[in-house]
Amino acid sequence: GSWFVVGREGGLGTVTISGGSLTKTGPVGANSGSNISVGEGSSNVNTVTVSGTGTFTENDGEMWIGNSNGVGVLNIGTAVGAETNADATASLTVNNWFAVGRSGASTGTVNIYDGTLTQATHNWFDISGDGGSSTGTVNVYGGTLNALQVYLGENGSGHAYLNINGGNVNITNNSIF
Repeated sequence: GSWFVVGREGGLGTVTISGGSLTKTGPVGANSGSNISVGEGSSNVNTVTVSGTGTFTENDGEMWIGNSNGVGVLNIGTAVGAETNADATASLTVNNWFAVGRSGASTGTVNIYDGTLTQATHNWFDISGDGGSSTGTVNVYGGTLNALQVYLGENGSGHAYLNINGGNVNITNNSIF
């Protein structure tokens, strides 16, 4: 498959998209191996921030924030941008499984300050799942989170947190909490 990885196996990575767009494409179909991973087996804090007028789209593969004992952070908007509404059009769309804190002792954090995070098409939005003792945290301060269905703490002994402090959370299908 074709991967897009930010911080792998001890590496440190940061991606900032404040304008324009980044679109990840790859082989079509579930389990195609065309995935995005932020914090893949790396104890460093690896970060992706989409703000301003930036857009980030994963056409078919999965997206994992904190995977295989890694640490990953995804920010949609910024705390300062949300105060001025500068990040209202920032968006990230994943058309497959979206995992926050996946497998092993991973730590994944998603902060939505403004703009929109959408998990669409198929699969689920998973906070702390896929076995292990991972920790997944989603903080919604503003903006919008759209998900097909949410698994909050799926298999393993991890910890899952969904903190809604503002904004909107829209869940289309049945969810497991």
